[in-house]
Amino acid sequence: MSHGGIQHGYRARLALYPDQRFAVAILANLSTIVPGPLVRRITDVLIDHGLVPGARGAPALDRVALTQEELTRHCGLYLDAQTGGLARVSLDDGRLMLGWPPAADEMIPLAPDRFRLGATDVEAVFVPTRDGNARLEVIGSAREIESTLGRRVYAWRAPAHPTAEQLEEYTGRYESPDVGSLEFVVGDGTLIVRTRKGGDVSLTPTFRDAFFDRGLCFYTFVRDPRDSVNSVLVSTDRIRALAVRAAG
Repeated sequence: MSHGGIQHGYRARLALYPDQRFAVAILANLSTIVPGPLVRRITDVLIDHGLVPGARGAPALDRVALTQEELTRHCGLYLDAQTGGLARVSLDDGRLMLGWPPAADEMIPLAPDRFRLGATDVEAVFVPTRDGNARLEVIGSAREIESTLGRRVYAWRAPAHPTAEQLEEYTGRYESPDVGSLEFVVGDGTLIVRTRKGGDVSLTPTFRDAFFDRGLCFYTFVRDPRDSVNSVLVSTDRIRALAVRAAG
């Protein structure tokens, strides 16, 4: 039984093994720490030394060798239309990675289109679609704590590279009774968000009208029938498309 916690700059996880009368608690004050894999590593060490009965959480991997071309063809952005979640697949030093550094997971190849995420038993499968692209299916099992949400399906999205002039379309102040005021400005060729808590956060363009702060929030701007931006949808792991409307 397990549960995690996350907030700006903090990470936590408590994992209980009732049959073994054993527990692991991790409290971290650095947002780059990922507690889930640390729980598994601690448990595996104790199992290896005979201090806790049981078997390792993930079975041995039958890794296959893929060429750089075979790995590169999977790179790109994938969107979960149901949750608004964004998945990024990239190549880093010959390894295929899922997510944004430093919290990205290595995708260990089991077949040309099938991968396992790090030291988990979560699998990522690329399925060809009629339009010549692919969808990404992330499939978990009840045995892997982080995968209890089951199967998630992500569709490939074309990346966007907005110009400085195009970035100006998103600037302005947006307000919501739930999140207060957000202000978007352009600086050093990138879109920047300013929140009521202060501080500027640079955003990374993803697909058209969508940006990610590489830490917590995903912003998707919405256009009216005249193609003018009139609101922005804010999403995180626990918030889905919260509408914040342009002020004035």
